[in-house]
Amino acid sequence: MKSLSRRLAIASILAVPGLAQMRLVTLPGKSPMVDFRIVFEAGSAADPPPKPGTAWLTAMMLGQGGWNVQVDKEMVTFSGSVPRDKLEEQYQLLRAVLLDPGWREEDFERVKRNAINFLRVNLRSHNDEELAKEVMEENIFQGTPYGHNSAGTVSSLKAITLDDLKQFYRSNYCQQNLILGIAGGYTPELLERMKQDFRRLPEGRGFRTREEPPALIRRNRAVIVEKNTQSVAISIGFPTLVTRANPDYPALLLVSSYLGPHQFEPDPNRARRFQIFQIRIKPVEPDNVAFALHRALYELSKLYTEGISREDFERTRNLLNKYLHTRSKTSELGYAIDNIYYLVPNFDKYLKDGLATLTRNEVNRVIKRYLRTDRLVIVAVANHAEELKRALTSGEGSPIAYNSQKPAEILEEDKIAEKYPLGLRPEDVTIVPVEQVFEK
Repeated sequence: MKSLSRRLAIASILAVPGLAQMRLVTLPGKSPMVDFRIVFEAGSAADPPPKPGTAWLTAMMLGQGGWNVQVDKEMVTFSGSVPRDKLEEQYQLLRAVLLDPGWREEDFERVKRNAINFLRVNLRSHNDEELAKEVMEENIFQGTPYGHNSAGTVSSLKAITLDDLKQFYRSNYCQQNLILGIAGGYTPELLERMKQDFRRLPEGRGFRTREEPPALIRRNRAVIVEKNTQSVAISIGFPTLVTRANPDYPALLLVSSYLGPHQFEPDPNRARRFQIFQIRIKPVEPDNVAFALHRALYELSKLYTEGISREDFERTRNLLNKYLHTRSKTSELGYAIDNIYYLVPNFDKYLKDGLATLTRNEVNRVIKRYLRTDRLVIVAVANHAEELKRALTSGEGSPIAYNSQKPAEILEEDKIAEKYPLGLRPEDVTIVPVEQVFEK
């Protein structure tokens, strides 16, 4: 197998004694800013099964001092941008928190309180769209290491001890799991010092999280999170094995963008072995929820049957190409790190070349191969859950009443869409009070 240093033009690999490899990604430049991204493959999928949230609390304990901390399923990322005149001071702080953590009990209690508030307040109370997405992910990945929120559950967080965090750190914060990333106007001396400093971590034993794909979805199923809310957030999704290492990824990214993304690309350093293809419907009025779902599945079915038009194909590809030219240096560094995880070439070049040679026929082939309108998980955050359940399982049409006049062609298509089958029986729909979400 070719070495990663040959496959990744912008990444260099630092080999250290023994079996471990400390991986290094460098993007040198003349910028007055220096970007750090320190990534450990020690995300929530590595949580001890009885104690979800251990990876989250460990990262938050270490990330004190102004650094950005991101915890996902497979990766924990510590990142920040530093002016060159503050570089030495900030690097000393970064080295201290990651290599010589203080483990103070008062910090631990504060971090634990913050994690519980994140679940109960940030997600459950303040962000219905994110709540629907997170519940959908938990449902799809139930029974696997991905099957809990990265922050864990409230009951688990309360049970985790400071000793649990110390043990997780000793087992997972090792050279085998480490990718060091630095970009901008750093000096060769600093780079060499980073290498030497992080060699203090144990080499590790090559630990990798349990690879358990999600169970097959036999038929459409839905979760209604019952919450006193004025509008209804909806997420629809299903698992897919397509990652950036798959040749079909550029085409599937274009399809996702065509359907209306919240962002054109995922955040860097959220690399995963198992992915979700998802559609998020912007919050709608309660009376229009059933119609919105009928219409969404109708549009998905029409895309599957008819494919993408030439005009929509060209427009979406142009938008994606435009976005790729506006990426920040810190994002470039993040994606370069992801390249190592996925074992793909330079992501920018890979995606630009893929989009440049992509054809409409190829996109339509990918639509036929990966999209579907059955075996879906649907999550809605809504008030009057029993009433909504009856509307979704009645098998009847759900017409929409507009506040203004609409063109005749839209109204005619609405009449077809409102009767598109959702494929949901009463036993396929679960109602969960919002107070129970993320509790156990």
